[in-house]
Amino acid sequence: MARNVLTMAGDPVIALGRAFLIETTSGTGALLPAMLPFDKLPEFVRGFADTPLFRAGQENQMRVGGLARRRSES
Repeated sequence: MARNVLTMAGDPVIALGRAFLIETTSGTGALLPAMLPFDKLPEFVRGFADTPLFRAGQENQMRVGGLARRRSES
């Protein structure tokens, strides 16, 4: 039976896994988004949104570079 997402928040295994991921990524003492002061949330959201945009830009550069190589090899 699938568990409700809300009940998973109280699951100690989920909480431990979440803490492990946060600490290995951001170090100990990192704050979760829900723990951030209200005035820091826009900065957090901006950083969160910038990450996929940066990755998409990298993929586009790789694609363009690959197309240019194929044209020069033809």
